[in-house]
Amino acid sequence: MRHPQRLTSLSLVRDVDEKLVGVAIFSVTPGPNGTAAFHTTHRADRPKSADADLEQLIAPGVTLLGELPDRAPLRLRQSSRTSFAMTSALGDLIGASGMHFAQGILIACPRQELEGIADSFALPLADEDAPLLEQARRCLNRAQIVWLYYLWTSCLREERRQLTAAWEAWRALERARPLPF
Repeated sequence: MRHPQRLTSLSLVRDVDEKLVGVAIFSVTPGPNGTAAFHTTHRADRPKSADADLEQLIAPGVTLLGELPDRAPLRLRQSSRTSFAMTSALGDLIGASGMHFAQGILIACPRQELEGIADSFALPLADEDAPLLEQARRCLNRAQIVWLYYLWTSCLREERRQLTAAWEAWRALERARPLPF
């Protein structure tokens, strides 16, 4: 399967009342000759406005990638990937209605495999029982790990190699960027 032209991996952290406390968006746009553009949005500091912001943060027409939550129906969790084309089912699971994405892909990611990816690429994951603020701080890592899981389980070998190399180069540049004050 080919990687979508515009893919956005979404990671959400919700409290017990299902209110968003963390939102991470990791967008990938593959380019020519093994290049790619990456963009991130991470909000872990505005729990009151996160639900309202979610629809505005996701560009129209993207393929939206999300991790199936543990509370998802068992029939969905038992398949490795569930695709929703132009449907509200993904919107219902992420809690946003009226979102205009081209396609939605929900994947069940085994915790052990996510941890292996996290270790391999030095992207720390929050423990499942970690405080919500820690989970919210780490949800950008989770969005990237879910994308890597999708990339390595669903996309063509050459695309995997090229996109992983482009992503690692982008990460190096991001790490070298000075911290804002």
